[in-house]
Amino acid sequence: MAGLSVAMITGKSALSAQQKQMNVIANNIANAGRVGHHKQSVSVTNNTPMQDGAGSIGTGIHVESVLRFYDEALEKNLRQATQQEGYHQSYTEQLELLESLLAPDGSFSLGGSIDQFANALQDIANQPDSTNFRNALLAQANEVSEEFNRHYSGIEQLKGSILNLSGDGKLSTITTQLNDISEQIANLNSQISEIETRRFNPHQANELRDKRDELVLDLSAIADITVVEDSKKMYTVSIDGSNLVQGTSINPVEIVIDNSKPILKTISDATPINPTSSEIKGLMDAWQYLDERQTELWNFANTFSDTVNSTHSNGFDLDGNQGEPLFEANTPGNMIVSINNTRKIAASSDGGTTGNNENIMAIWNALNEPMANLNNSTILSQSNHFINEVATVVFQQKALTQGAEAGVRMFQEAVSQKSGVSIDEEMVSMLEVQRAYQASARFINVLDDMLVSILSIAN
Repeated sequence: MAGLSVAMITGKSALSAQQKQMNVIANNIANAGRVGHHKQSVSVTNNTPMQDGAGSIGTGIHVESVLRFYDEALEKNLRQATQQEGYHQSYTEQLELLESLLAPDGSFSLGGSIDQFANALQDIANQPDSTNFRNALLAQANEVSEEFNRHYSGIEQLKGSILNLSGDGKLSTITTQLNDISEQIANLNSQISEIETRRFNPHQANELRDKRDELVLDLSAIADITVVEDSKKMYTVSIDGSNLVQGTSINPVEIVIDNSKPILKTISDATPINPTSSEIKGLMDAWQYLDERQTELWNFANTFSDTVNSTHSNGFDLDGNQGEPLFEANTPGNMIVSINNTRKIAASSDGGTTGNNENIMAIWNALNEPMANLNNSTILSQSNHFINEVATVVFQQKALTQGAEAGVRMFQEAVSQKSGVSIDEEMVSMLEVQRAYQASARFINVLDDMLVSILSIAN
């Protein structure tokens, strides 16, 4: 009777273990294809054997743990690739917006307006006394001013969409997301630690770990984080040496404009943080690039204005008066035409000769002279140099973005091969467990019949 009882316990242990195996297979199949899920498997071990006069007799099996397929090195590489992708995507996106602002149809409208201004100068040179040509020159001067102002304002709006002086913009939104994700990771740290380190029935919190690692990957796109797991099974997440998450505590950050550039820092003690990749860094670098192009644009505006004004002031208008400044560009983003009377256009180099065109030709010639503060470009060629530089950077960044995206796909595939669910493999495992379960059930039935027979004999 004792022998059959042990056999019955052994059979029941097999049924119990196979039911748990089937539960794990079902969970894998249910999560097949879901990003963030790591395949699980059952680790089975022997029960304590029974010692008998004939020797040691096994008493079946039990599920020791549910394992999670996780490769730390691959996951780390995926996070790093995601950081690079986040950087290049965000940086390139902003530069593409700049290119679209400057040349929406493929041509730089500022360059066209300056060319038309130069043409208007030549028209007056041909007919210095023509009121129509003088009106056309003033109209074209206003067009140039409006183009400089419009592009300056447009770049300012692009910068403001990233981060403005009030602290609003994409960087502010992303920083809020960073703090929110950090808080969620801290909460999961607490739950995972409680489950995995408790005194009674500790086990690996696989689903919670999946969720935590999914959040860490999301965070990697935003910020170039490093992740370390401590002995309590909690993650410490840091950027540039500053902990965002340590155990169940978080260290929130904020981003502000300081010293004319975006600065990321901790809220608690204002420690500056210098990210090296990820979306935050991409947007910070894009803001800086836009600021540099904006400064370069207004340097161009000042050079254009000063060059025209200094030469124009050397001439004489139709009334024999000394020429006045044609443009005023003292305030960035607010270039204006100072003259509204066509008679004040100083085309002549001689106050007593109204038909003289030498000064207007001197202005035209000045536009074709290399300028030291334009890197030896002429005013007429600077527009092309300006837009070509932006276009070149955009082209290079698109290539880098494609490379970063390919890197992410490569590591995603590697992680999927290691940790992802294969439906074919799960179906094979399901059939194997099913056959084992049927055999165990049949074994229990046989034992039941044997017990009935023994009881019949005893009666």
